Amino acid sequence: MASATLLSIDGIDFSDYSTRGLSQTLTHISAAAVIRRTVNGTARNVAGTQFKKYSTKISCRDQEGPGFIDVWPGKLITITCLPDLAGGYVVDQESPLVLYCMVEAWDVDKDEAGHMVGWTLSATEV
Repeated sequence: MASATLLSIDGIDFSDYSTRGLSQTLTHISAAAVIRRTVNGTARNVAGTQFKKYSTKISCRDQEGPGFIDVWPGKLITITCLPDLAGGYVVDQESPLVLYCMVEAWDVDKDEAGHMVGWTLSATEV
């Protein structure tokens, strides 16, 4: 992984010019929130604790794109997230949030005249 970012993804090759300006979004999977109301009208989350999993989307615009040619939906990857991504979950860079994920989708676009490549990777925790 290039030194231009603190994010790391095992299983995907990045050049030095493919990760500058990178952003990452972290959210819970939809099955983690099954909100129901009791007979008294109180909201409760009845989802099992086994559904407390994350989904992430990583995107960037830089001069080059990552090596996605052999990355298909279903590929297992390990993502070391950006520090403090979970809003205080990570106290310092020594203990970042690490997710064992499955690739859902990715896309790459190229602006030939502007010499820029945009890319997005979506993955969900297994």
